[in-house]
Amino acid sequence: MSNIKKWPAIDPEKVAKYKHIWENVSAADNLDPEVAAYLARVKEQGGGKGVEQLSFINKDYLGFYQAPFSQDLDNTDLVIYGMGIEKCSPTGSSHKFAPQRLRHLSKMGMGTVGDNGEIPFEWCRISDYGNWDSLGQFELKAEVEQLTELLHHMVVEKDCTPLIFGGDHTIPYPTMRALGEKYGPLRVIHFDAHYDLSTRADFDYPY
Repeated sequence: MSNIKKWPAIDPEKVAKYKHIWENVSAADNLDPEVAAYLARVKEQGGGKGVEQLSFINKDYLGFYQAPFSQDLDNTDLVIYGMGIEKCSPTGSSHKFAPQRLRHLSKMGMGTVGDNGEIPFEWCRISDYGNWDSLGQFELKAEVEQLTELLHHMVVEKDCTPLIFGGDHTIPYPTMRALGEKYGPLRVIHFDAHYDLSTRADFDYPY
């Protein structure tokens, strides 16, 4: 064991310097001023009620992209809503779990940062309305009609912009119905990886 190389002890002045930094200097002290200003604005937006200091902590009391959970549409401009419908994909059921999983993933990074350091919460009032609950519905037509009424309430009556995520291929209908009622005819670009269109002759379902 005599051939083991022993490194010299660290200079005591360096030890004292590092100890001083560890005990007295904040990691934020040497931030770029623009970054520091951005983080200060993020903190002002939060306080446990909305977007908070960016972190990888998945705070359950905050919603999608750290938006506050709220159903107060009178004080909301952008409403986020999870629509976990899966009755149109009976062989691939698990869509009902997607909104909560996407909500979880949205809080795992720096999703509140725009290209130039903007914070969406500075642009408008954003809230997470939660997830659709079918309440034991087994009839898809009734479920979609209830969702259509809810989206009408959000978009037409309360003048909110919806951000909807689901969910199976059913979810565009109630959202587009409400947007079309408010804004008129819509143009839609739909991307899908396979052809799975069912007609009324295949499945007696009006939507």
